[in-house]
Amino acid sequence: MVKSGCGFETMSLHPYLFRAIKKKGYTLPTPIQRKVIPVALSGQDMIAVARTGSGKTAAFLIPMIQKLKEHSTVVGARGLVISPTRELAMQTLKFAIELCKFSSLKVCVLVGGEGLKNEFSKLAENPDIIIATPGRLMHFILELNYSLASVEMVVLDESDRLIEMGLMEQVQEILSSTTNPNKQTLCFSATLPEFLTQFAKTGLSHPTLVKLDQEYKLPTELKLDFFVIRSEDKDCALMYILKHVVNLESPDELTMIFVSTRHHVEYLEFLLNKGNIKCIGLYGALDQEARNNALDKFRRKHVKLMITTDVSARGLDIPLLDNVIHYDFPSTPKLFIHRSGRAARAGRDGHCYALITNPDIPYYIDTIMHIGNPEIKNIGYFGEAEITQEREDLNQLCLCIDPDELMRKKLSVKNATKLYNKTKESASLESAKRAKEFQYGLHPRFEVNKETDDFTKKLKEFRPAFNIIELNTQNTQGEEAANAIREKRLSLMRKKENNEKSAEVEQIDESEEKELEVMVREGISKHMQLQNSEGTQKKKRGQMTSFKAQDFVQYDGTHFFEKGQDFSQLSLELPMDDEKGLAKKDKNKWDNKKKKYIQDQSSHKKKFEIDGKSRKLYKQWSNQTKKRIQKIGEAEDPENIKKIRGGYKPKADLKSKDQIVKERKNKFKKSGKINHKKVKEEKVGKRMKHRMSVKSQNTRSKMIVKTKRR
Repeated sequence: MVKSGCGFETMSLHPYLFRAIKKKGYTLPTPIQRKVIPVALSGQDMIAVARTGSGKTAAFLIPMIQKLKEHSTVVGARGLVISPTRELAMQTLKFAIELCKFSSLKVCVLVGGEGLKNEFSKLAENPDIIIATPGRLMHFILELNYSLASVEMVVLDESDRLIEMGLMEQVQEILSSTTNPNKQTLCFSATLPEFLTQFAKTGLSHPTLVKLDQEYKLPTELKLDFFVIRSEDKDCALMYILKHVVNLESPDELTMIFVSTRHHVEYLEFLLNKGNIKCIGLYGALDQEARNNALDKFRRKHVKLMITTDVSARGLDIPLLDNVIHYDFPSTPKLFIHRSGRAARAGRDGHCYALITNPDIPYYIDTIMHIGNPEIKNIGYFGEAEITQEREDLNQLCLCIDPDELMRKKLSVKNATKLYNKTKESASLESAKRAKEFQYGLHPRFEVNKETDDFTKKLKEFRPAFNIIELNTQNTQGEEAANAIREKRLSLMRKKENNEKSAEVEQIDESEEKELEVMVREGISKHMQLQNSEGTQKKKRGQMTSFKAQDFVQYDGTHFFEKGQDFSQLSLELPMDDEKGLAKKDKNKWDNKKKKYIQDQSSHKKKFEIDGKSRKLYKQWSNQTKKRIQKIGEAEDPENIKKIRGGYKPKADLKSKDQIVKERKNKFKKSGKINHKKVKEEKVGKRMKHRMSVKSQNTRSKMIVKTKRR
């Protein structure tokens, strides 16, 4: 809770900015805003680390607007926000426009997927704040020689995500073009990668670290439910949750399903829509227009269910999201936190449902130990009666679907899952050992049918004393032959169990187990404890040694600001959602010092070739619109702005419907003026002929009447 007297009123904000904040409905700042805004207004470089949904966007927009004050008539952007994804950039633009509502500041966005000519017009309006993705901004800098020399404040939003996507080289080139000596740089992130700390030493001037003690914890308003299920029954379990647990018929309830790859998105979207559950998919391989349309429909509640990959796990702000479903359990605890953090934002209640298979149990143990809640009661296996009913319904649904198309989608999901499992990070050794002894019962949600489920479970676990071959031998050849076959089978089973036990890691007694738990809580890995002992076995290369890694930042919560210190790696590597991304991830380099795979930044280097296409488009746009992008430092040309705001209407490449109708009308009028006399003469001639014919008929009828009277 924010203490009284620590509101926005005490920050000496401009009246128009304070009015916009109140208009948004914000009364008290969040902890990260309360700590960041005073430091940012002081002019210091800063690295801010806080968990998702904590209000980082407002934490850098408010000081930026406060510092820029009003629109400048000198050409040149003074504020720059660099975002890793287009969706996050568009979201930041919407937020910035709302905060600038009562000021004269101008904001524009430069992202890939939009037309270059539209962005030429935006830059020609002399914006004060530019929100851009690195690739599109590099396009303008290299091909159009666009200058950022007047930028006073640079913000790197989701800095760790920029590093993971291999965009930091482009970011460094962009920062090198911001030559203002009084420039201020702010880095906002959910984690603190090692590369970011190295960048802070070279790219920032005596940065201040602002770090909260809750960035790796889930909101207290978020309720958790874990369902243990067989992998072949995941579709049935998802159907049951959507039909009976999540209220999709509610007009206000939104639900998001997270899967591992885009093939899962396409498969589930196809299956649910066929089952009359309206949903929409979102993944990175979609074009920009489709992604925007999907997000817009979901935010406007036209579609209340979205299936997405980890591309939506970070940055996107959907404040009214109520439920998050993990169809595929995440491979790291931090990814679980970021996914689940989409719900229960800004103090609202939320619910998280996760489907867990047996291979996912070590990852589940990693997660609950990381979030500091090892005694979660809402975990258990799915009710058998519910699964059976949904399995029958799903089989009936599959009979109404094209079998060839369904098989193609299932095969693509199967292949994508294999590739995903090869590239994801392994669970820790301690969690893998605990998973073998992990016990759970029926989930509390299905306690009503406990007796039926227990009986069904006993039936599944029942093993007869003789198999069918032994019974057949007993009936034909006698009881001795049947017993011999049975003894042979049991000996093979014992041999197999002995081989498995010999391959397992040696068991640790209770005292060693307690010591291990204490050391884990202190952040010390099991590897450090057992590296000098003779009984240690070799672990898989790249496997975590502990569910709480050695390089996590330890924070005691006693202070918020630290200067001049080196911080360990806290990176979150989100898995890619297509084959190309997974293949790239599989090519990571092995670091002998860190004893793990690291992302090769050099493999992500993107060289921009100046081919002149953008210059040609700019010349074409300038000739059509009679506008230009003014150079940095010039006085703003009012005539140029007048043309942009509607004083001059450029000729569009494609004519609109109204323009076509208008041209046809003008053409018809011109042809009518030329043939006006001919048309008029024809009309007069037709009228005269009609009158003469009528008169002649009337005279004849009168004469006939007269002759009859005689």
